[in-house]
Amino acid sequence: MANNINPAILTATDLEVHYGEQIVLNKANLSVHEGDRIGLVGRNGAGKSTFLKIISDVLKPDLGSIAMKKDLRIGFLTQEFTLDDSK
Repeated sequence: MANNINPAILTATDLEVHYGEQIVLNKANLSVHEGDRIGLVGRNGAGKSTFLKIISDVLKPDLGSIAMKKDLRIGFLTQEFTLDDSK
């Protein structure tokens, strides 16, 4: 996946997220390089949405860091939605 010739546009280092005693992310690491195409795959509760919320700056990790290329924009569509009962 990683193309080490191109510069990293996003690097996540040692991300940790806990909900009470449940560990959702435990020292998660990821580097995304220019031109990469990525997909997050895992069982329910594995931390996929949590990870996307962290890199979208919607959620802060308990530990770890995110470094992004200046002016990088990340789009994220949540899986939670509400219906308009008036329609």
